[in-house]
Amino acid sequence: MKQTDNIYCLACGQIVPSLRAVSVFRTGYFRIETPLGCCEACYVRPVSDMFSSVSGSDLSDYSK
Repeated sequence: MKQTDNIYCLACGQIVPSLRAVSVFRTGYFRIETPLGCCEACYVRPVSDMFSSVSGSDLSDYSK
């Protein structure tokens, strides 16, 4: 499998350098070769802020 220097952040939906990744998943890829993970900026944000752009989502139960 091809090594990549980027990850796809599931929280913000951006492709970021792997050096800025806090968490990289061993399974799951974006467009076949970019690993999924979470970047530094999103890792420190509350869960309710991360997915507030998802329409119809109510994550208030998960932020406790």
